[in-house]
Amino acid sequence: MTLNVDRPSIGPISGVVILTTLATAAIHLYLVPEEFDKGATGYGTLFVLTGVGYLAALAVMYVPWPRLSPLRGLARLVIVGIALAAIIAYLVLEFFDTLGWVTKAIEAVLVIAAVGEVATIRGDRDDARSSNARQPVA
Repeated sequence: MTLNVDRPSIGPISGVVILTTLATAAIHLYLVPEEFDKGATGYGTLFVLTGVGYLAALAVMYVPWPRLSPLRGLARLVIVGIALAAIIAYLVLEFFDTLGWVTKAIEAVLVIAAVGEVATIRGDRDDARSSNARQPVA
């Protein structure tokens, strides 16, 4: 008996999405205690939500569970949205430091890779459709 498992394809661009998402999630979660120590002026809750949001969306994108398949596109949008919101918030709040700039660079790469992954997926689907269209009907 074989299981029909929906396995998202993971290529080089997906690897970049996975690594950059894990890196920025880890950085945000690493900073949570420091932000909570700042009291009311800290952004601990925001950092928790950002880190957990990244990890949850990443799981939806790549965990091979058929029920998640319809949500993969939405999860990709969520990751891009979180990254763009984090970059904009960082620039607006002006708490500039080296780790912050490194994190924003990672998030910029994440956005580019996630968008590139969509283009790759669409290109693969178009190729599959065109090759199926050329197949002789038996």
